[in-house]
Amino acid sequence: MSGLSGLSGLSGLSGVMGGGLPCYYLTFDAVPNDYVTLAGLALTAPFTVVAWTKRRVAGVIHGILAGAAVTSNLYVTNTNTMIGRHAGDTQGSATASATTAWCHRGYIVRTSVADHKFFRDGVDTTDAAGTANANAATYTVIGARTSGTAGWWDGQLAAIGIAPGELDVAAMYAAGTFHRPLDPLVFTLACWNMRQELGAGTTLVDEAIGANGTFKGAGEPAWGGLMSVGGPAGWSD
Repeated sequence: MSGLSGLSGLSGLSGVMGGGLPCYYLTFDAVPNDYVTLAGLALTAPFTVVAWTKRRVAGVIHGILAGAAVTSNLYVTNTNTMIGRHAGDTQGSATASATTAWCHRGYIVRTSVADHKFFRDGVDTTDAAGTANANAATYTVIGARTSGTAGWWDGQLAAIGIAPGELDVAAMYAAGTFHRPLDPLVFTLACWNMRQELGAGTTLVDEAIGANGTFKGAGEPAWGGLMSVGGPAGWSD
């Protein structure tokens, strides 16, 4: 892991943007195919993606983040494992989980070795090494597997962040860093805490660089509620 893992200690600065506001989660119903579009978020490896997720059903493909091309995406497979591809890279998670409860997911895209890393609730679930190709790709949608055309998320998503470098996801989870709003000074590539929106509207606010997302339409996805009420156990705003 890179030296950026130490940035987790900055989590107390999360009040810099949106401090004191409660976080919400979004509900995607997969019909009529909810998703959030991005203006084009260019990511170059290495980077780390984290998110809280809750699936309504298991055994179905659920997309979390998708790129402009099908060679870049992050999703839960219909066998209840994780798959991540970036600019043609391919890597998977070894351990299946059919849970429909809240769980935290981490995805590290690496450059020095031909394998990405996957975490669920702070535990490394990475499979054997995959294939590494180019290091840059553009992402255009949240809540689908292929840029808003298939593999729609069905359930809840919350506290999604993207940080440069390889964060120490296991240590940050153990420290409780992910049970509170993400720090935009750590998740500098994108930080969607879902708190400045106050649970309304059709814009997903990025507290880091202003890479705001746009809902497919009103109620697509829908604002589901407060993280402190309906979110994962132990959450604290």
